[in-house]
Amino acid sequence: MRVKSIFQSHFSWEESAHNKICFSSRIFYHFILLCFVLIVVISCDPKEENISNNSSLKLTYSLDTIHFDTLLTERSSITQRLIVRNGNDEAINLNNISLGKSANSDYDIYVNGIEGKSFSDKVIYGNDSMLILVEVFIDPMDEELPYLVKDSIQFSYNGNLDDVKLVAYGQDAIYLNRQTLECNTTWVKGKPYVLYDTISVEQSCTLTMEEGTRVFLDNGSALVIDGTLLMNGTAANRIIVKNTRFDEEFKNAPGQWNAIYFGETSIGNMVKYATITNGVIGLNLDTRADDEIELQISNSRIGHMSSAGIRSLGADLDLLNVEIFDCATELLGVLEGGKVDIDHCTFSNEPNQFSRRQESLRFLDEGAESKDLDITITNSIIWGRQSEELIAELTRPSSVKNIANNIIRSRSEELEVSNDLSQENYYPKFARPGIFDFRLSEQSPAIDTALESSTTIDLLDSLRDEKPDLGAYEWIGMEEEK
Repeated sequence: MRVKSIFQSHFSWEESAHNKICFSSRIFYHFILLCFVLIVVISCDPKEENISNNSSLKLTYSLDTIHFDTLLTERSSITQRLIVRNGNDEAINLNNISLGKSANSDYDIYVNGIEGKSFSDKVIYGNDSMLILVEVFIDPMDEELPYLVKDSIQFSYNGNLDDVKLVAYGQDAIYLNRQTLECNTTWVKGKPYVLYDTISVEQSCTLTMEEGTRVFLDNGSALVIDGTLLMNGTAANRIIVKNTRFDEEFKNAPGQWNAIYFGETSIGNMVKYATITNGVIGLNLDTRADDEIELQISNSRIGHMSSAGIRSLGADLDLLNVEIFDCATELLGVLEGGKVDIDHCTFSNEPNQFSRRQESLRFLDEGAESKDLDITITNSIIWGRQSEELIAELTRPSSVKNIANNIIRSRSEELEVSNDLSQENYYPKFARPGIFDFRLSEQSPAIDTALESSTTIDLLDSLRDEKPDLGAYEWIGMEEEK
């Protein structure tokens, strides 16, 4: 019994010692674990959220100046973006973000989606950024020419004061919205005319645009002529007809307004020294007066159209020194007959912003209401990426065509008799077709090959020499820009 008692006593001591050791081990383990957690917590302390008052920490900006293109007054601008970056490890508190002119500013800024003129206590965490949106709405100042509208966004933090400049040009305008003009109205240079919806000219009335007139058409808008349109531009002061967006990405964008539409009663129309761009159809004619030219066009450019440059249903047309370019369907479509006289014109659908399959020039005399087709094309360039860029289908016995002394992209054996045909890319050798500059280069085969005609000047009013060139431009070097 004594042996057993001693054994039990010894066993109890060992068990107690073992328990103490295990308990100590657990305490040590938890101590180590706690230290590890503390180390992790300390090491994960979000330093980037610690706001620093150190004035040596600087912010950077994606732009030092935000430019807006010329903006029509009383219209909101596009939205510009400014990114403010904190490349430091610690956070910075912006005490104030504000416009320099405060409540009197034409600009608005958006911070975290909230619009305002001034904001306080905005934090940018370390190695993070802030997006600021900027817009401008310019009140009119009754000025004819564009005027400068300036301000700045100011940033105050840690004793530092930064600023980003804001620059825009405002353009006052005369706004017209869904109305019929008074009979015999004249538009003049100065403030542009901005058209919304449909603006109409009644039968027997005339709209005259004097030299330097600017007409901006909004989305879906049109100018409808049931009377007469006289566009009297000059080489020094061309008439401009285009879209209402002046941003760079809209410069060559087609389809931004509808058309200048000539109704059945429209007669005696004239377009001189005009540039018409960015619409669906530049000039759309549905007029069929007998024995009178419905439209004369000279020294003018038409382009960047999402459909056609000129489309005619039976009208009589006279084109001299005209350039038509970059249209999704046809550059010139004469679809129901009419008398068409074309001299010294340049038609180019290469390059082209569209995928198209039909010819650039189309002449048809089909249809129940079609007139006889009488075509004369001389001294012109007809070019594009299609293998055939001119089609003339005459079905009426009295229809005639005279197509001679032109450069044409075609394979037609009939046209080959009296024209210079080619399938070679860039055969006319335009100066800079990639930027829609269709003047001639010094190597162009169009130089000195035109027949004598009634004109002594080209599209830019430059004199043609004793050996004139094909197309709308006489080659004189590249001194002047269009």
